[in-house]
Amino acid sequence: MGRSQLLVCGFAALSLATASLCAQGPFYRERWADLHLELLRERIVKECSGRDDHTVRTVANLLVNVDDSIPFRPAAHALARLRGVPCDDAFLLRCTVGAYVLPEVVDPEASKEECRSLHVTVLLPYVVPLPKDLRFDLEVFDSAGARQFAMDFGAGQAIEDLRMGHVHVEAPAKDLADGTYVARLSVLVDGKGPSANDYVVEHAFSVLRGYQKRS
Repeated sequence: MGRSQLLVCGFAALSLATASLCAQGPFYRERWADLHLELLRERIVKECSGRDDHTVRTVANLLVNVDDSIPFRPAAHALARLRGVPCDDAFLLRCTVGAYVLPEVVDPEASKEECRSLHVTVLLPYVVPLPKDLRFDLEVFDSAGARQFAMDFGAGQAIEDLRMGHVHVEAPAKDLADGTYVARLSVLVDGKGPSANDYVVEHAFSVLRGYQKRS
């Protein structure tokens, strides 16, 4: 199997509502889960670049495996193979955890209060083994890679909260200049953050004052 045949990545078209994230139904959460899985697969394709044919074939064979209970598991094993680490429970968890990051354009001057800040909700689309101590760290970086702020949240949440999208944090944007940013969600397992080989969720967003009024 050639590299061009390894994976065809497609992104679901998502309609981003302004309603409370916790009010979204199963279909909405499923679409976000699909998007997160495609982002993970896209990362695998990028990291196959420049690898030898044996490694690419091995990764391709891992990707085509089927796991009906945890569809993220084949991709997690493939990424672990590329990064030379075991796909243990912590690695699988970090690959499976996703996030709603809304709105895509934050307007600190918006008349709608929910559009003035960045809202990040943790999504665990499938049940995976969880550690005793699970927390999350949200970091926001500007286009130059400088960290603007960090927030620790989500300690003590039950798996039902993670599955239903009840683990949420609101990040203020009033002090951020207009521009593009990246929100990075790290999973802390028993007090330890991700290593350089772990998968970390990232989503881009923008800050643009007056956007809501102009649009």
